[in-house]
Amino acid sequence: MNNNKGFSLLEVMIAIGLSGFLATIGYNLYQFSTKETSALSEDMMVTIARFGASKIITRDLSGAEPSFNYVNVNDDDGLPFFSLAKNEYCRQAKCSRKLTMEIKKGQTRSKSIYLIVKKSIGKEIQRLSIHPRSVFKPNKTFGGLNWQYASDQYSISKSNLPESPWVEKRIMMLTSEVEFYDCNQSILKANYTGTCNITCSISGTCEYAIKRPFKMLGVVNKSPAEDMTYYPVNSNDALLQTKYRICRPDKNFQCVGQVDISNGIKSTKTFYERLPYIPGTDDRTILSPVEIVEYFLEKPSANAPDHQITLKRAKASFTGSAIKFDTPLNLMSGIQSIVFSRANISNPVIEYKLRKVRMKKSLK
Repeated sequence: MNNNKGFSLLEVMIAIGLSGFLATIGYNLYQFSTKETSALSEDMMVTIARFGASKIITRDLSGAEPSFNYVNVNDDDGLPFFSLAKNEYCRQAKCSRKLTMEIKKGQTRSKSIYLIVKKSIGKEIQRLSIHPRSVFKPNKTFGGLNWQYASDQYSISKSNLPESPWVEKRIMMLTSEVEFYDCNQSILKANYTGTCNITCSISGTCEYAIKRPFKMLGVVNKSPAEDMTYYPVNSNDALLQTKYRICRPDKNFQCVGQVDISNGIKSTKTFYERLPYIPGTDDRTILSPVEIVEYFLEKPSANAPDHQITLKRAKASFTGSAIKFDTPLNLMSGIQSIVFSRANISNPVIEYKLRKVRMKKSLK
């Protein structure tokens, strides 16, 4: 019995043909799979990037309470975006706010939105209560927020808290617990000089004064840090609402007098010496560590394609003798626009929508 090994010519030709056919199919499948994988990977990266950016924006917006009635930024219609009218419910046509960040033709950068965000430190300690009497010395002269720094009992920096917020060069927000009618700011204007209406006959249908607390943004001084000093952000003194014209209402809510701080609160001394007192109310002040952040869109050149537009977030720090923004962080790319909106200025909620650049994709 013969046991022949090998293949005939016909078998070899059929095998070669099948191999070529299968190779062609395999290559086409590989190309299709590669394109599909690339597309899926790109979409996944975009999703991850978007989720990460959204998480950061959401966190900042949720902690941006100090921004209201203090940061001076106009919306698309020229209205103060951060107006917060908790004393009246706004019912007129201009109660909502919308601020759109997009890059106009021929430009490389959009306008910015600025936020002052509460900063968590230690075990979520965000505020330190200070009684106004504690900042004055026994001879009634002003000493500063931490003038008793050498005392183990009264020093802010040596407090019994797990971690004191009083750290050299840290940016802080000083805020009064009591809110006052500020005739310098109405629901429609950030620098108002008209009649000081503190009530409306039909709630929210007139232009009335905003009720807000005293605020001061400053930097903790160098050791021995007795006090903190006010600095404008990037030399933009108009960015923060520091001026006050406080109405003292009578029992009928008519202004019987005003406390006018036309030069602005730019020192803790001015803050406490001009702080109005209402009998029976909480006259404490709160000291909180904060971050100043800026969001904007940017692309490398005016003619660059839209998919190169990048959403950036810059954080301010104390550098030298000013509060300046550091190198911005790229959050995500391919953003056509971002719209920040508020349904009503009686509510502090800020919403936002991202509009992504659409790119045409085809698989061949």
